[in-house]
Amino acid sequence: MPWKGAAQFKDLMMNAHKCPVVIVLARDKGSGRVSIDANGDPVLNYPLAAHDRRSLIDGLERSLRVLEAAGVEKVLTMHQQLEMCDLDEARAGDDAAEVPAVRRRRRLDEYVATVREAGVDPSYRMPLFSAHQMGSCRMGTAASNSVVNEEGEVWEVRNLYVADASTFPSPSGANPMITTLAISHSIAQHIKRNLRERAGQLKAAL
Repeated sequence: MPWKGAAQFKDLMMNAHKCPVVIVLARDKGSGRVSIDANGDPVLNYPLAAHDRRSLIDGLERSLRVLEAAGVEKVLTMHQQLEMCDLDEARAGDDAAEVPAVRRRRRLDEYVATVREAGVDPSYRMPLFSAHQMGSCRMGTAASNSVVNEEGEVWEVRNLYVADASTFPSPSGANPMITTLAISHSIAQHIKRNLRERAGQLKAAL
């Protein structure tokens, strides 16, 4: 939640049980790199690609419109510089004859415009986070284009296996739970078989 002071944050938290929360998931198309600094610590650099900025802001608008259609009283994004929008608030100059539903949508349109103007800024003003990381140790049929083989064993280190979503060839664009379980189960069967075979070979050698 955006932080604008202790009292504001306490008020948000005290009312959190009444708040529906929507997150925008984007299948990002940008890329980045992980390097090592002089102290040996990893340094992550993942600039937000233009396509991903547009995708996230489009998702924000659609989320706001879904919430308004569901009848919520107020909407709020994680932008630090934006205030909460009260869709039902009576304002000076409002047309008393205007249909409440029309007024709500007009007010939402105004808020959406401010959200689009603020954009998606990957800084402390607009927190972003990553979920369901996939494909960082991709599975493949050759060491030249993958980290692990089809059995989940790392090409460069014998008996080292990876059995999670990092073995995906690329991100799936959806929650990967079932696929991750299936891959993990399959790799576990390969490990069991390989252990039996190697145990047999060791026994024969002795």
